[in-house]
Amino acid sequence: MTVGLGPRPAAAVEAQARAAGVTDPEAVALVVRLAGGVPLLADLACRALHLGIAPDVPGAVADRMTGEVLERLGRERPGQRWRHALRLLATVRTGDERLLAGGPELFETLAGLSLVRRERLGLTVREPYRSLFETAYRWRRPQAYEDVRLRAAGYRRALLTERPSGPQERAGLVEEGLFLTGDPLLRTTLFPPAEEFSRIGPALAGEADDIGRLMHRWAVRGGFDVRRSERIVERWLDGDPGAFRLARDREGRPVGLAALLPVGADTEAGIEPLLQQHTAGLLGGPGSGGLFLGAAYGADPVVHAQILRDILGQAVRAGHLVVSTASPDYQALLRTLSFRPHGGIRDDVYRCGRRPEVYSHDFGAAGLPGWMGALTPAGAGRAPGGPPAPGAAGQGPAGQGERVPDLPGQDVPALVAWALARLGDAAALARSPLLACPGSGRPPGCGPGCGTRWRSWRRPRRRPTRRRGRSSRRTTSAGPVRTIRWPGGCT
Repeated sequence: MTVGLGPRPAAAVEAQARAAGVTDPEAVALVVRLAGGVPLLADLACRALHLGIAPDVPGAVADRMTGEVLERLGRERPGQRWRHALRLLATVRTGDERLLAGGPELFETLAGLSLVRRERLGLTVREPYRSLFETAYRWRRPQAYEDVRLRAAGYRRALLTERPSGPQERAGLVEEGLFLTGDPLLRTTLFPPAEEFSRIGPALAGEADDIGRLMHRWAVRGGFDVRRSERIVERWLDGDPGAFRLARDREGRPVGLAALLPVGADTEAGIEPLLQQHTAGLLGGPGSGGLFLGAAYGADPVVHAQILRDILGQAVRAGHLVVSTASPDYQALLRTLSFRPHGGIRDDVYRCGRRPEVYSHDFGAAGLPGWMGALTPAGAGRAPGGPPAPGAAGQGPAGQGERVPDLPGQDVPALVAWALARLGDAAALARSPLLACPGSGRPPGCGPGCGTRWRSWRRPRRRPTRRRGRSSRRTTSAGPVRTIRWPGGCT
């Protein structure tokens, strides 16, 4: 008989590490992070640290741990070929047979591993093992890791562009695309490295008390005036309680929620206090409709991430999302997602010292590929309408194939918004497709991702006219030579 156990709390894993002789605070924190609540992984992390691997090199510790995990998996499936494919699958999060590019036999081998399960868009590695394998692969082969991730992102965009799909499949492709952006804020907020056990669905008629309890915790966590918040929530509950989406644990207990109201005449009274002067433009214009997000709360980071991803999935299905939030963390997340900012409202409705800010985004099917491309500015794979890139996570040598800027067919204002949200991140800005625009200072054919070599670029000038009685400048047969040196390989 098999008994399923949930992840151990961080305090228990920390105690396990200290009992194993790991006492350095940085090392203990690393054990907790890599273990993801699994005692076996905590033990493997402690053993790797005892071998002398420094705790400030998590990739090296993870690499040692994955070696032992692979040996254990070898008892389930003999052979070696699937081992590298498992690293690739962990890097792309979810992969179908074409994305993994190993054929049906390799796909079935991976599907038979105890750490792999079948999802709507293909196979996926269970957390926290997925994150562990990804961390190790990024450390062992950093350039190959980036190539795999970016090609997979291009493949997801191609599916959004070229294959007709329903709202549910589009929502899944968007979720995978957000993961493949590699953006640190999106990864930590939306994709924490831990197993998920909650189920999310509409609130039922008899769950008003649960909604009130969770909204009270939401107000306390946000530093909001509780009584003011309760009055706002009462307006939301006057409509359909199904507008609240609840996360339930294994026992069915509500542990998180989202107040996600449909935009319409019957909900305007509950939405207007949080939009105020922006109400007419967002609720009454030709682009109105969709959903309004008033609150999101999760009892822990894993549940919270599930709720946020569910909100985005519902927004893809509805086509449009309006958000009003006084949380600086949510505002940073919305800017990273390139939502359109409309500014703050007039009043501090929550009496927290911060006026809510209003954001919106169009999730229409036609705009999703461009939005995904703007969030992944170093995107590889194929641009819309371009040739396919079979084997997006293929087995070929790393570094082969040109990395093409994802500018054609994309929403340039969205690219600009993405760049403005990252003005303090020089490495991210260096990958922006905007650098491939005319006048950006790069030579023809040079896109983001060039190497560190220098290339001379010779541009002939028109030969000056020789005048009688005056000598001209020295020239070559093609005229004077101007040499410009550009940083980057550009080969």
